[in-house]
Amino acid sequence: LSPDRLKEVAAKIARLHATCVIGNAASDNDQLRAIADAAQIKTAPIDIYGADLKEGPDLYFKAMKEIAAGFAACLANP
Repeated sequence: LSPDRLKEVAAKIARLHATCVIGNAASDNDQLRAIADAAQIKTAPIDIYGADLKEGPDLYFKAMKEIAAGFAACLANP
């Protein structure tokens, strides 16, 4: 994100009174950190593919639980 774009994103977050920004753990980590710093907001990198989980018959359910936990942690009161 350019500095100007980062300012726009931070301003929009403030206008919306957002408490959390969610991103893709596989590709958005640097951008999420920049947004968190600029907007003073919590972020949650979510592994939407379960890439860090062990394969198996319960992979989908583990991935969904981790995604839900990421959302819950990010949205929780400070």
